[in-house]
Amino acid sequence: MILPVPGSPVGSLFAIYSDDRASFEGLLSAIPASESQPAQATELVLHANGQGEYTLDQLRILGNKQGYEFRAPKSDASREREMTSVEVRAEAR
Repeated sequence: MILPVPGSPVGSLFAIYSDDRASFEGLLSAIPASESQPAQATELVLHANGQGEYTLDQLRILGNKQGYEFRAPKSDASREREMTSVEVRAEAR
């Protein structure tokens, strides 16, 4: 589960929790990004490096023109050229 961090500037920091919100997994720094049309689905865009590793690149939310881009850790910057995009659709429970 990815949720905005209360008290942080809008869209700048997200917390990652387990599905049941029982355990905190980490923080993500984000940059708000606008699209020309509202998102048709909630999607996570991942980058794959071809070696079974993925990094979160974008989050788009159903019905919103604004989404988020996530900053890759500096150690991943050199691998950026090798990565390809993979889109994952979210399902409501």
